Amino acid sequence: MKQPLIPYLAHPTWIIFNNIINLFDRKTVKKEMTKAGIKPVKRAALMIRITLTAIFFERSVTEVVEELKRNEELRRVVRVAEVPSTDEIYSFLSRFSEDQFIKLLSVINRFIKRSSVKLLDTTDVNLFREQKI
Repeated sequence: MKQPLIPYLAHPTWIIFNNIINLFDRKTVKKEMTKAGIKPVKRAALMIRITLTAIFFERSVTEVVEELKRNEELRRVVRVAEVPSTDEIYSFLSRFSEDQFIKLLSVINRFIKRSSVKLLDTTDVNLFREQKI
């Protein structure tokens, strides 16, 4: 069982996540979502915020939805007033092609590059490779 998602906004991971979530409040991001064919924008932003929460914290959408139902602080951070069902989220996401979703993520990435937030790849690197003797 995974630990619950408890927002700690002083932690670097939560700071980065919060800055990414804040992007959906910008008019320019909403315009880009409309250009990408993602409508209705307000509902789409909600679904995408929940999906990004799942991606960012390596959880399933179902786990995130359950956490949002239980944790009021998490709902406040993710900006979710009413938690949609998992079926609603999957149904919404299934309407989009892979290209549309990738285009949306590239738009988000472009806005991250313009902002003061910088993302680092913290993937574990194994320097000890097996050597042939």
